[in-house]
Amino acid sequence: MGDVTFTAQVKFENAMRLELNQNKPLLASRAMDRDCAGSEKKKLDNLISQSTMKKKTARNTDVEYDTTGWDGIWVAKPDTDYLATEVDNDDKLVTEVDLEGGELMKHSAAYNRAWDDAFLEGFFGDLITGKSGTVLNPFPSGNVVPVNLSGSVEGQTTDKLKRARKILAQNFVNMQQQFYIALSAEQIEDLYDEIEATNQDYKQLGVRLSPDGKFMLGMLGFEFVEMELGNPLLNNSTLTVDGSGYRKNPFWTADGMVMAVWEKIFTSVDPLPGRHHNHQVYTRTVVTSSRTDQNRCGYILNEEA
Repeated sequence: MGDVTFTAQVKFENAMRLELNQNKPLLASRAMDRDCAGSEKKKLDNLISQSTMKKKTARNTDVEYDTTGWDGIWVAKPDTDYLATEVDNDDKLVTEVDLEGGELMKHSAAYNRAWDDAFLEGFFGDLITGKSGTVLNPFPSGNVVPVNLSGSVEGQTTDKLKRARKILAQNFVNMQQQFYIALSAEQIEDLYDEIEATNQDYKQLGVRLSPDGKFMLGMLGFEFVEMELGNPLLNNSTLTVDGSGYRKNPFWTADGMVMAVWEKIFTSVDPLPGRHHNHQVYTRTVVTSSRTDQNRCGYILNEEA
């Protein structure tokens, strides 16, 4: 039994890691990673105030010194996310855990959702700052594209994407990096309906389609991350809806979000003597996220039919 358990553990762990390398969380894979193991609260980064150069306008004058402001970005250790399932020996799955295994697919999907849930919580939640991580900063209201940008309530439009880009540019982000926006099928359909992909004006906006035509990959410098933000299996899907029921489609820069990792992944396959030596398949992760400052993230409000 010991050898069987060890073999199953190795096969499951190797298969899980391979699967997660090939199929990553949709949102969290577009953020930076930071190792936070060993602390209950972790300072992710220092924020240093901006300065401008001064002019020396006369000879033999004193130097004027600039005062540098310091702040920090913090995260607190979250609760553990885990999934435990029982495999009956009669199903003979324990020693056949491979890329097609049902348990592998179930655990991998749950793991990816946990990371995307952590992303959503940090994206929409308070940004923790201060010298000791005690200052809570809500999501900046100036980084929100209104649902009625055109004057009436509507779904996703190219004008809203233009406004999102403008928000980032006016926040002085590095415009040479990748921008991301998460859109559900509803918003993708809105964009398809707004103007045909064959229209020359549409092409000038930098619309990119997949070779098979199934996916709209991006436009206006944004890479589209297509996923159903309202998926009930996402614990934090409610964070993507405002008080009026409008969808909050998040957009961010490549350096705008960070995943803070205490434990990336732990897996185990263990016998359960009290359950006729069935096996427990166990996966856990400890991860949270944060905006890296208040300038690099925003969201578009959209009506959904």
